[in-house]
Amino acid sequence: MKVILDIKENRVPFFMELLKSLDYINILKEIKNKEQSQAIQDLAEAFNDVKLYEEGKKALYRLDWQLVFDLLYLQWRKFENFFALSNTQNPIATEELSQFEVQSVYGLAEFSYKNAIFLNATARNDWSSTLPEDNRSYFYPSVGITAVVTDLVDFGSGLSFLKLRANWAEVGNDTSPFRLSRRADIRFGTLDINPTQPNPDLRPESTQSLEVGFDSRFFDNRLRFDFTYYKSNTFDQIFATPTPVASGVSSVFQNGGDIQNRGVEVVLGASIVRTDNFSWDLDLNFARNVNEVLEIAEGFDRLTVNSDFIRDYVLEVGGQYGDIYSRGFERDDAGNVIVDDLGLPLITPGRDAVKVANFNPDWLGGIRNSLRYKNWNFSALIDIRQGGSVTSFTEAILARDGVLDYTAVGRDGGLVFGQDIFPG
Repeated sequence: MKVILDIKENRVPFFMELLKSLDYINILKEIKNKEQSQAIQDLAEAFNDVKLYEEGKKALYRLDWQLVFDLLYLQWRKFENFFALSNTQNPIATEELSQFEVQSVYGLAEFSYKNAIFLNATARNDWSSTLPEDNRSYFYPSVGITAVVTDLVDFGSGLSFLKLRANWAEVGNDTSPFRLSRRADIRFGTLDINPTQPNPDLRPESTQSLEVGFDSRFFDNRLRFDFTYYKSNTFDQIFATPTPVASGVSSVFQNGGDIQNRGVEVVLGASIVRTDNFSWDLDLNFARNVNEVLEIAEGFDRLTVNSDFIRDYVLEVGGQYGDIYSRGFERDDAGNVIVDDLGLPLITPGRDAVKVANFNPDWLGGIRNSLRYKNWNFSALIDIRQGGSVTSFTEAILARDGVLDYTAVGRDGGLVFGQDIFPG
């Protein structure tokens, strides 16, 4: 018991006042003069909550003093007339206040020729208070042209409908407040200066996109085929890039980046059965997107945008958005895993050394069946997401704790790396 009391006195001084007020100290001192079961009963009864009493009694029988301390803390938090934030049920309270303003003007124009060729144009200008005065105003237009070819040329009964389309657009975006000047937060009654250095010369982000395609119908709309190709580039994204420790800040906001997305979308549909009382339509769609990081912020070819216990989310020039990195085996120039003198594989020192996953799918698809019988309609949709990979935080924890089946290999002492596990 002396060891336990010493821990309370040296490491958790506020528990001493609590224990004294509840007469726990005298109970602990009397333990040496009683049978263990009676002493535990006396100490457990000091808990004034039924649930805490039961849990405390179990912990005392197991001599689980850490749990006893936790239970004492729970009781202390609910101590009457002890006026402290730590004596509340939920001691963490946060509040955020930010104000910004965006003013905009927008215009739209549409022209048509023979009700078959349409030209649309839009223009918008925003003024955002979150950007510096010289860059506060940003303009982004769009233009699109559509031609219904079958309204201009008769192709006969085989081609029922054909529409060609092309669009170009630019979209602007501002940023969050408090990125032009240093922000101060009040946390738990103290003033906390935000560790990210502001940038008074930030520019608005912009995305430019191009899309072309066609919609077609054949044999009195019994067969449908649509195709779209698109490409978009996002420029001047705002990143919090890391800075040297000696600078006094952890990161600095700056513009940069060029992330490109391009892909195709295909839709194929058919009216398999069509009568007055019954119809069956089948539609198939396919989409594939390929993205590439063409440029990051000035001075950076690689940037970790987020991280957790087991992985880093990394942007790297030439890589893809969504690349996930983690620890892995050290390898030689031939790709072989390097082992030490004990035959154990060497592990990379950081989480950003080995690409382990990318959550983006290889392609997306769908199958839709639509049935109609008189006034009744029924449809069924199957969505397909093929490819892409993730890292499982749960599996990593379970493997570390040795509770998964594949971690049992070699527990008899016969484990040879490259033979029993990781062959080749």
